[in-house]
Amino acid sequence: MTKEGWRVASATEATQRTGCRRFIMLGGIGALVFHPKPHYMVTYERDKK
Repeated sequence: MTKEGWRVASATEATQRTGCRRFIMLGGIGALVFHPKPHYMVTYERDKK
């Protein structure tokens, strides 16, 4: 993508908090051990030439 003029403008990471359903299904210790997967958001922008 770099050859086509694209570059990373920003990158963020967000992790969801443990919800009630997850806490009930995994139990208290399971919810603390197995955390939700983080979500990544990358924004690209094209260099103007």
